[in-house]
Amino acid sequence: VQSAQTNDRGEFRLFWLPPGRYYLSIAPNSTSTGLVRLSNGAMARAKDGQVVRNASPSASRNEIKLVPVYYPGTTDLQTASGIDVESGSDISGIDFVLSGVATHRVRAVAVDSATGAKVDTASLTLVPRNGSTLSQFPLNTASQGDGFEVYGVLPGSYFLIAGGRDGARGARVMGGQTQVEVSDQDVDGIVVSLS
Repeated sequence: VQSAQTNDRGEFRLFWLPPGRYYLSIAPNSTSTGLVRLSNGAMARAKDGQVVRNASPSASRNEIKLVPVYYPGTTDLQTASGIDVESGSDISGIDFVLSGVATHRVRAVAVDSATGAKVDTASLTLVPRNGSTLSQFPLNTASQGDGFEVYGVLPGSYFLIAGGRDGARGARVMGGQTQVEVSDQDVDGIVVSLS
């Protein structure tokens, strides 16, 4: 019902809220730059919502994203705690720590269920199954000769939905979906069967 930007000290204030229960979240500004403290206590530099690190031979090729956090410190709305605001009350002491979360890649192929052949002209979309705030992050899809790759994916449960047309069979429309679990590593070899 209301939003506010933090000031130069990182403080925020929301005014004139009617009495009721509210869910409070904080998200990195997409244009913000500067130092941030990660949930593990380390300091890092943020630029445009990404944590910028020095590349090293042992560094992961996946990026770190600052993700939105719901009070009292969860990335999932389902586990957030409501804040009860009573008439005439002032509530303070609500602090957040933005978490740096490693993103991953999901590699998939779309196949025609009738022939088993790859469908190179399909479009794929990765959708969170629980409707969490993580869906606010744009997902980047690249089509490749040997399949599709979605990168910048945060850990979670998703539906990988694919659709396409088979020009060889009278431009029939095909579609399909499969469940994908992303935890702490890239996910390879996902097959979406289109019918």
